[in-house]
Amino acid sequence: MTDLTQSAAPTASLASRPPAASVITQCLAEQSKLTGRKRIADILGLSPLTDDALPWFTGALGELAVGRELARLDAAKGWVVLHSVPVGNRDSDIDHVVIGPAGVFTINTKHHSGQRISTGRSLIFVSGQAKPYIRNSVFEAERASKRLTEAVGFPVTAHPVLAFVDPKELAGKRDLDGVHLVDAAGLRSAL
Repeated sequence: MTDLTQSAAPTASLASRPPAASVITQCLAEQSKLTGRKRIADILGLSPLTDDALPWFTGALGELAVGRELARLDAAKGWVVLHSVPVGNRDSDIDHVVIGPAGVFTINTKHHSGQRISTGRSLIFVSGQAKPYIRNSVFEAERASKRLTEAVGFPVTAHPVLAFVDPKELAGKRDLDGVHLVDAAGLRSAL
């Protein structure tokens, strides 16, 4: 007879992971460090989020928005969408991996609502500030390609996509160093 108190926790599949699972976990971890909140903060209507939790919360909103857009892909036509795919030894993940008739895509979500996104030679600028998004997106696609190739036994190439949620403007080249840049609202048609 099996002792139910010693049974192993069920293993969740990648397909069951919801969008933003990793960033929500990080947001909650940061928010849990809040030791107390002054009543005056509530009265003044200040955000209950700590300064450290706020970027994670914003990131989660972006990943959830992209997840809603990807949920509209037709599974009957061969599309499979995975969210918050863990990679590496730490808490790093790939926001979304999409597999379908057009290929394999890793989608790196960036939520810069109302900000101007522009491109340089190999750089992304958010309201004039350079960001390493291209390098990170390429790295994620390479990791996914390697892991998928190992898993299936034949070469798989993952194509990196950088999806911006609600930008004021997305100016410049739409392909930098093999990374395709899209407004998240047009993501499905880009795939």
